[in-house]
Amino acid sequence: HQQALLGSKAGILNTLNTNVFPRTMKPLQDGIDATFQKLTGVIATATLGFNYTYVIGPVVRKGDNFIQVWHDATVFDATKKYFRPPVASLDITDRIPEHPNSAWFLLSAYPFDCAFYTLNSIGLFNQAIKHDQIPPTIPIKLNTDFLGLWIPGLVTKYGKGKYVDVTTSMQTDPSTTFNASTDSVDVKVPLVLELQVEKEEEKAIGFVSNVVLKTIPVVNVSNSSLHLEIRDIQLPSLKVLYANVDFDEEAMRAELLVVLKFAAPVIQQILISQPIPLPLPAKTIATTTVFDDSLRILLQYSPSMERKPSFFDVIIETTFDQLHTKAAEERLIKDRLTGIKKQLNLRFQY
Repeated sequence: HQQALLGSKAGILNTLNTNVFPRTMKPLQDGIDATFQKLTGVIATATLGFNYTYVIGPVVRKGDNFIQVWHDATVFDATKKYFRPPVASLDITDRIPEHPNSAWFLLSAYPFDCAFYTLNSIGLFNQAIKHDQIPPTIPIKLNTDFLGLWIPGLVTKYGKGKYVDVTTSMQTDPSTTFNASTDSVDVKVPLVLELQVEKEEEKAIGFVSNVVLKTIPVVNVSNSSLHLEIRDIQLPSLKVLYANVDFDEEAMRAELLVVLKFAAPVIQQILISQPIPLPLPAKTIATTTVFDDSLRILLQYSPSMERKPSFFDVIIETTFDQLHTKAAEERLIKDRLTGIKKQLNLRFQY
């Protein structure tokens, strides 16, 4: 029997397919499926929550050496456990991983837009600013003398040395786009500013400034979160909504841009204080790449990193161990699953 088996390649393959693989595949398949079932749920900070429950997964296609898992990726108000997606699902281009022992997050603009929608809904951008609230490090004075340099009607109508209160709000929710050519995440902020001289009943002027924040994504693996770091501030346009004083719209736009750049540290602190939570394993090194339709977060597994392990580390380590077996390779070749694309595409490559 041994000679006949060794003399026949077909006999060897038949024995493997009928006796060996069926006995090893089911326990391995059950183990992988059980492992991936743990990769679903909700993670939250004090304000924002991130829903990474499955849309479908794991998905393995014939000839590929990676596993795809599509998640919901809605960011919501963690204090009220309430969310309403601001836009329809966004599709992202399929991309093939090229790094072994790694996981990919491919994020569309959807979770960013959800985050800004949520922050706007809870009133984070609705602020009443008085002259004594401006940090001394910022060379901005909320009085008619300073603001009168670019809105001369303030001095003409109300006189010099009068304090001015400023209220901020959003005309619509901020929105996010990706710019591969500048490697930036661009946030469009329709910021409404209203000025009122203290002790005056009427508001002097109100306008919407269409601010664009050119940012780069910063991943904090130890805190399992992502925030945007401002690289530049642009102000393509400004529109006056109402005015009880004389003004020069173009002069206002030019001077307000200078003021916004001086105020960049304050804006940055808002972005840092409200990071987007992500289910990131601690024992990884994260790098980001901006595509025109998505943001890729590449997590390369590094078991030697001295960090407190999370439940996610155990899952990833176990998954990689299982995927490196010959039986797993046979399962991946044989399995044919179909799926749909959603906002977050998590991939493990082995």
